[in-house]
Amino acid sequence: MDVMERIDSAVKNNPVIIFMKGEPRMPMCGFSSHAAQALM
Repeated sequence: MDVMERIDSAVKNNPVIIFMKGEPRMPMCGFSSHAAQALM
């Protein structure tokens, strides 16, 4: 499965999804940090 197919599948199969820089417990920017906190 290529990258575009993985993204398409993730978007179609999840009611909420976020593509962010870093990881939920260690985001790499302020927006990612706030978004991860809102979803946890």
